[in-house]
Amino acid sequence: ARFCLMDLYATLGEMLGGDVPSGLDSRPYPDVLLGKELYRGRDTLLLEAQGRLALLSGRYALIPAYFGEDTNSPGIELGCIPHDSLWDLEADPSQREDLSFSEKETTARLKKDFLSLASGYYHPGMPTDPLE
Repeated sequence: ARFCLMDLYATLGEMLGGDVPSGLDSRPYPDVLLGKELYRGRDTLLLEAQGRLALLSGRYALIPAYFGEDTNSPGIELGCIPHDSLWDLEADPSQREDLSFSEKETTARLKKDFLSLASGYYHPGMPTDPLE
């Protein structure tokens, strides 16, 4: 199950009987939080690591193209691949086989979803160390 930190607000609100303001990107998943439901939660989630974004959607992960150094100053891999990459996390949880060339329609659909969700926060040529 995918449970995002921003869902904690709506989940606790529902569990405590409170009203959650409309317009928040927070969804209630009390059974997921309590471990009673393992296959619910968000189907689509935008992730961030080292200032770079990726999309989880269903069984797939889309990592959009990023340009720059392969690692930052402490040696952390940054995922800089010069093309959008697609990974089937159910069949290939170690992300060893990039499906972006064989699954072009899925890659294009998820890239469209990604760009819609990222709305201006995706910068493929960002610095190696975004905090510098």
